Amino acid sequence: MGTPQTLLAAASSPEVRRLSIVDCTGMVHYDNTRSSNGEWTRPERAVAVLTELRSRPGDSAGRLARVDSLAVRAEMLKAVPLVHEGIAHARRLAGTRPVRSKADVLGQIAERSKRWGQTGQPGLE
Repeated sequence: MGTPQTLLAAASSPEVRRLSIVDCTGMVHYDNTRSSNGEWTRPERAVAVLTELRSRPGDSAGRLARVDSLAVRAEMLKAVPLVHEGIAHARRLAGTRPVRSKADVLGQIAERSKRWGQTGQPGLE
């Protein structure tokens, strides 16, 4: 949840010379550097790229593979039990939770809000 704020802070900090977004497969989705005068060489849009990536639906097999990859890394790094608990929770979510895009979620919120206005009944659970 804090990643967009972190990206904004990094983009506004003159000490940050390069800003990249790389997915778990190693694919670079965003890469920007500062020129010698301190300005970004391309328009800064790291948060927009992150938002777009987060709104893409994925498949449960891919999510489970990413969680398994995290579990392997945590084991190699001898992570504390809390990390392993988080990975177990992520594994449960990855296998059961339907993937929805941001547009789907916003549409559902709008529909529930509409019901609330028409019936006076709560539309949001």
